[in-house]
Amino acid sequence: MTVLPRSWDSTFFGVRVAEAQVHDDALDQALEDAARSEVECLYLFVNAADLMTIETAVRRGGRLVDLRVELAGRIEIDPGNGPPSTRRATQNDREALLPQARELAAESRFWRDPRIPNQKVQEMYDIWLDRCLDEGVVTVPETRGTGFVGARKDRDSASIDLVYVDAASRGQGLGRALIRDAVAALGASDVSVVTQSGNVAAQRLYQSLGLRSRRAIAVLHLWLDDLHR
Repeated sequence: MTVLPRSWDSTFFGVRVAEAQVHDDALDQALEDAARSEVECLYLFVNAADLMTIETAVRRGGRLVDLRVELAGRIEIDPGNGPPSTRRATQNDREALLPQARELAAESRFWRDPRIPNQKVQEMYDIWLDRCLDEGVVTVPETRGTGFVGARKDRDSASIDLVYVDAASRGQGLGRALIRDAVAALGASDVSVVTQSGNVAAQRLYQSLGLRSRRAIAVLHLWLDDLHR
């Protein structure tokens, strides 16, 4: 088990941030290492089935901010997918997409941490959208519906980073079309995505595309000045 610095988060939030994958009895060691490195906020990633470690982390001052499911697999690109049609977004679409990205921000683990200002979380998602536009691909509806998918590629694998479909546009196959077209535009063979364990609709969507659950992870934020010894 190693405590790893999160350089980008530290710079962005203005506090020293690190992360640790914790299991069994490794929590105390992680906290000692974090304190030694003068970490201010430690992201703890724990197997969701390890209830004892999660409970101990909460008693020590950790905030349970997310229960997430990681899915992975291959998405077959069906040329006969049909409507709804989509297109690749450009920088000209950015202003229209920002409010949608900020709605996603309100569902994130960072939003659930009262120590992190909501405005900073929204700024983070603005940056995330920009990265998808600059480094990857963002797909949007060609005509009807409101939503977008942002994805990036690392070697032969695509990471689905942002998925948003507004309530009025759901149930029409828009999410499926946006994801398929983003993966096709990236030319990726393998795909991964993360969603909340309570978001059953999103899990069903990803599973219908061929992705399968890989693991469930509990995420806690532990601020060292809240640490209970």
